Amino acid sequence: MKAISKTVIALNFPPRGNTHPIDEVDGVNIYTPICGDELQEDCAYMLPNSYKDIFGKKRSESNSNKRRLSIVKITNPDTHTSIYRKYVFSTRFTGMKEADIALHPSSIRELGGNKKIVGNEIIVRPGCLLCYYWNHPLHATRISAKLGIISVALALLSILLTIILSCPCYH
Repeated sequence: MKAISKTVIALNFPPRGNTHPIDEVDGVNIYTPICGDELQEDCAYMLPNSYKDIFGKKRSESNSNKRRLSIVKITNPDTHTSIYRKYVFSTRFTGMKEADIALHPSSIRELGGNKKIVGNEIIVRPGCLLCYYWNHPLHATRISAKLGIISVALALLSILLTIILSCPCYH
């Protein structure tokens, strides 16, 4: 499991009048209808063979939980800004290369904006599931994760206090 470099390709809205084929790489853009889908903000699209480069073994060799939610940490080497996204293997996009990673416009903005990141290289490495939910791009998911973790911590604290205070040496 090591860090690898990938070139950023932006998911963009299809141009008006359909002058360009949908889901085909054009330079550093992919014109696709999934660009506007809020549910795709937490995804990083790569070719299937990228899984082995990032996680150290083939996707088929991983257990089903790992395959379902494989998290990658994406870092802009210029600004050292990082985001966590779901690895999604995509055979949908034609013209995509092994060295490419397709990101949603919101992910590109988080990493440093269109001018600085699209067409340039970023660093991709395995990520942490907790960090993925803690920094999730959808507000409702992020808040739910944080409140859940706080609730578990408070429950553990109350159990610990109950055990300590019920000890006979305090009576």
